[in-house]
Amino acid sequence: MDKYKGMNGRRFRTEGLIEIPIPPPYDPTAMPGAIVLGQDGCLYASTKNDPTSSYSWARFASLIGDKLSIGVITPRNDFYYRNDTPTTGYTPAIQIEGLTTSTASLSITGISGEPSGGRISLGRAEGTQANRTVVQDATQLGTYQFLAYDGAKMIPCSSISSAVAGSPGIGAVPADLKLRTSVAVSDGLRTRVNITAEGVVTVLERLLINNSTGTERLCVTGNAQLTDSTNYFMVGTNPVVGSRKTGWAAPTGTATRSTFATSTVTTAQLAERVKALIDDLTTHGLIGA
Repeated sequence: MDKYKGMNGRRFRTEGLIEIPIPPPYDPTAMPGAIVLGQDGCLYASTKNDPTSSYSWARFASLIGDKLSIGVITPRNDFYYRNDTPTTGYTPAIQIEGLTTSTASLSITGISGEPSGGRISLGRAEGTQANRTVVQDATQLGTYQFLAYDGAKMIPCSSISSAVAGSPGIGAVPADLKLRTSVAVSDGLRTRVNITAEGVVTVLERLLINNSTGTERLCVTGNAQLTDSTNYFMVGTNPVVGSRKTGWAAPTGTATRSTFATSTVTTAQLAERVKALIDDLTTHGLIGA
């Protein structure tokens, strides 16, 4: 594996590149560490993966028009969606493909003094490169798309995207985050989870916690806890279950849960049923001593 310095002093690597048996018209051994532009329009690096082997040419990338391709000579144009919008036959500006045993991957690692570690940034500005202007509400900031080949084209299966959500200002641009998935191309990518700039999380379908078979909007397998005694569960605007009401002493005697007739019930029979209610509410934790 060889390293090469770019114009900014940073290093890039040629590991995992494909050795080309017919190199451009240069001698790789006579030019160790060189990068040249071949007659086919591709960049080649004089490199060796094994320190004991001789140098050979590795095809690094090709630049066709404004398209940069790594691992493939001709960029493909069979991508169907662009930024979550159905667009037939567009070509990505940069394309990386794995060939034979190599892997199409991108690794970014921060070393030592790098404070943020590896980072991929997606940004957006209005205007032109020479004269940038402020973004506006609902402006799309960027999208990570996960695609698969369906036999005819590359289609999106899911995406993570962000857009401006409010009025931007100096030092503050509110934005939301959306997680989208798709069942079929005709459905498009649909938002399943939305996180607002204020941190409000909305799940559009179902939320299953430790559960994979629930059919209700919220299904939880395990205990749920309200850690603040002033909190409560609500139905609509009405609190229905809150913190335990204390001060109840446990009644003694017989607890009865059978039916009774209101026209003939005795005081003793009512007392037995009241005790049963107190016992059950205490067991549920709604009331207690």
